[in-house]
Amino acid sequence: MAWCEAVKAETIDCGVFGAFALELFRAKGIEAYPGQLLRGCAEERISHWRRKWDAIPTAFNWIGTRVVYHEVSVVRTEADRSQRLWRFDAQGRNPQIVLTKVKPIGYHA
Repeated sequence: MAWCEAVKAETIDCGVFGAFALELFRAKGIEAYPGQLLRGCAEERISHWRRKWDAIPTAFNWIGTRVVYHEVSVVRTEADRSQRLWRFDAQGRNPQIVLTKVKPIGYHA
C-alpha cells in the first residue's frame, strides 16, 4: 500500500502501520527494524477483533484462538548499542532479557 492509498483506506492493519512507522523512524535517523510477534490476549479481545475483521474479505487471518499476530517496528534504544530481545508481561511491564548468552539478536520480518 502506498501513502496515497492509505489516506483513502477505510481500514488499515498493523502491517501497514508497521511499515509506515519503520520508514518514519528511518527518515528521522533512528535505527529501526521490522518485527513480528504473537501476543496472547483475553478471549473478549479476540472475539472483538474477529467480529471486526471477519467483515473485511481481503483481511489477513491474523487472529488465532488464544493469540494474535502483529507487525511492529523495533527501535534499538540501549545506551551500549547492543541488541537484546526483551520479554514483557501482558501489561507491558516486568521486562526480562531473553537468550542472555546470545549476542547480537537480529530482528527479521
